[in-house]
Amino acid sequence: MKNWHLILIATSLILASLFTPSAFASVNLTAYMATNGHPVTPVFKFSKTILIDYPNGSELQQELNGKNVTVEFTDDSNHNPNIRSLGQKINLDIANKRQNSSSITNLIVQYETIIHGDNKQARIDYLVTLKPTLENYVINSQSDDTTTLDASWMGFSIKDPVVIVTKQYGDLEINFPLGVIQNQLPYVYDILKKISTENIMKTSLIDASPLTDYPIDKYRTLFDPTFTLDESAGLGYVGQSVPATGFAYGYDDLYTSAPKPKSSNIDFTTDSKYHLTMLDRQSSATIDVEGHANGYFVQGMPAISTSTALVSTCCSSQVYWYDNIPWWVWAGIISSVVISFWIFYFWRFKE
Repeated sequence: MKNWHLILIATSLILASLFTPSAFASVNLTAYMATNGHPVTPVFKFSKTILIDYPNGSELQQELNGKNVTVEFTDDSNHNPNIRSLGQKINLDIANKRQNSSSITNLIVQYETIIHGDNKQARIDYLVTLKPTLENYVINSQSDDTTTLDASWMGFSIKDPVVIVTKQYGDLEINFPLGVIQNQLPYVYDILKKISTENIMKTSLIDASPLTDYPIDKYRTLFDPTFTLDESAGLGYVGQSVPATGFAYGYDDLYTSAPKPKSSNIDFTTDSKYHLTMLDRQSSATIDVEGHANGYFVQGMPAISTSTALVSTCCSSQVYWYDNIPWWVWAGIISSVVISFWIFYFWRFKE
């Protein structure tokens, strides 16, 4: 039942807003974790939008008015040593900051930036998608079918430039907003690189730290005994049906109104006065975990405890809140109240 993700994310919005970090970053994660620890393929999507307002006759207007540029490529660590190096940096960040054994391999990078300008404003939309293979995420397994899974791997961040050698564009830096501008619009780059206030143009795109800054035990959870696995479950597992607990953070739903993106604004002057706005959406995550699961912490690091022994086959068609009373209990209570009312009513009427 895939619609449960929409319910999970929507109901987690209020809680998420209480713990949203002040740093600007936008990441969306979709992942699955199995109790046997087989390699899985989480999907990270990092996005950002920059708006540049310019006056008539300005140099940026002359350079950006009428521009329609799309820069995109897909490559992986098996064929590109730069992407292999990026995977190593991610593993180093996971190992040093999170102190656990989780690691990634076979990293796929999908990059897309769209630049569109008219006579008043230019819009630049960035999207960096990372699809690694995640391994070694099982911390321990116990004889009672309880398994502890590491969850801290999802909070990695890359603060250094990430230069990828591409066939289409040559050397392309993908981690900072100015990278693609330098590659495609060098004169615009020369103007924008002068902006130094708060290093607004040096904010890294590849930053998943909001997912671990928000406490894992505050994620909204939902149990589905017949969850259907998707591509995040790894090679050979797509389409299988398993009992799973969904964890949700943030908000990213096309069918309901989303909160306004966070914005950072700056006015700067070179040949003319300009206004720049950086927009970041609310970060979000949906993590499906095999079995009945709960989020908690192991030595201060986020983890998930899950058990397949608690899974019942009696209610295989039901989906219910893991932390709420099942519907059939409420049905029994309500039925008892109704029956008691009518017994009391007729007893008083007979008197």
